[in-house]
Amino acid sequence: MALSTDLSYTRGLQSLVGEFLSPGQVSSIIKAFDINEDNRIDVEELRAAFAGMQSESSEEE
Repeated sequence: MALSTDLSYTRGLQSLVGEFLSPGQVSSIIKAFDINEDNRIDVEELRAAFAGMQSESSEEE
């Protein structure tokens, strides 16, 4: 399963972050995480994004 700019994924992202996201914001999130530039976020890309955020967070401490 991969995330795309489909309306259901927009709603899913909104429920995860707890606030309204515009289509442009959803596109920006997908673009930032989409390593292979297929306009979708697959599990490996999502893991890589979270791993990157985790390492950035630990560097700040």
